[in-house]
This record gives sequence, C-alpha cells and structure tokens, in this order.
Amino acid sequence: MSQIDQIISDVTGIATEKTKEITLDVTANLVESTPADTGWARANWVPAIGAKSTPSSYSRKDVASQDADQQGRILNVASNYTLDKGIVYVSNNVKYIRKLNNGYSKQEPAGFVKRAVVKASTEDQIVRN
Repeated sequence: MSQIDQIISDVTGIATEKTKEITLDVTANLVESTPADTGWARANWVPAIGAKSTPSSYSRKDVASQDADQQGRILNVASNYTLDKGIVYVSNNVKYIRKLNNGYSKQEPAGFVKRAVVKASTEDQIVRN
C-alpha cells in the first residue's frame, strides 16, 4: 500500500468513527431532551444509514417494542456504518414532533432539536481541544 493509500485509509477511518460518534450523540441528546408523556416521541428518534427511517408499524401503546427497534437501529449504525454507505439520518416520524419542537410542551422549550445537534457537535469540539 502506498503512502497516499495509507493516508486515504486513515482519514476514511477517522471520518467513519466521527460520523458514528456524532450520530450516536445526536440521537442520545434528542432522546434525552424530547418532552415525554407516553414516551412515544422519544422512542421514535432513530438513526438510519442511507435514507431516512420509515414510520414504524408499532402502535403508540407499544413503546417497549419501539424502544427495542430504536436500540437495534442505534446498534446497526455503531456496528455497520462506513462512509461508502452514504449519509446517516436521525429522524422521528411521530406526527406531532414539529409541534413539540415548536414549544407545545412545557417540559422543554422550543428548539430542542437544534440544541441537541449543537450540543453533540460542541461536545466533540471540546473533546478535541
């Protein structure tokens, strides 16, 4: 392997690990900061590789199954993501997620999604510095 090939391999490895790390941090921050009544909105933050996640077939009464699905998708990103697989999305298909993010719940002020993303990227900067 040439020196250039080694550098490309090293940079690709670092970028892959950082993408995983930030994706998992963003997901954790979103789960933590999402206002909760039943837990349904929190359980629907799921990362997906290559395309946004599709709505789950679980009902709002089946939060435990959605939690397990969420954990499986988190594990999939942590275990299987590589740069050549494309973009990693973190999405929530709950119909009222925008309403929550706009401040509908008194549990969390408006804009919690942006704060969760900024927090993940800021924490990454602090660790590097």
